[in-house]
Amino acid sequence: MLERAAGRYGYIDYERAWETMRDLEEFLCDMAGQLLKSGHVWEAFSLTGYGFQAAAGCEMDGLDGGLTMLFEGCRDLWRAQIGAASPEQKRDMYQWFQKTGQAAPGLKEEFLQEAQQTLFQAPEFLRENIRELDQMDDTGGTGQGR
Repeated sequence: MLERAAGRYGYIDYERAWETMRDLEEFLCDMAGQLLKSGHVWEAFSLTGYGFQAAAGCEMDGLDGGLTMLFEGCRDLWRAQIGAASPEQKRDMYQWFQKTGQAAPGLKEEFLQEAQQTLFQAPEFLRENIRELDQMDDTGGTGQGR
């Protein structure tokens, strides 16, 4: 889907950006929703994460608006997936957000950090979230002190 939208120059132009992100969100909602309903929690989570990362890595005009819309859809999916996850899966999901957010540049990092902070509210995660926020403050908000 993303490759097709990018065309032969590998770039999604402004006219296609919003529609492409909307189509990807609909695809993720359908597929991840079906996986979750059938009890494949980790697979639904992995698909959602992969879709978001693929979109965030695209060369695209107007990426901010379309990626924001996609992120909001992914965040809703992640919320449902985390809610259905076992305690071990929740820990793995939290670690995925930590690892992926640390390796992500710019806007993608901000989105993933926001998701981590808002989706994981259990005491064990809150302590880690607070520690990471403190480290970000110590490094001027860059997240490099993790």
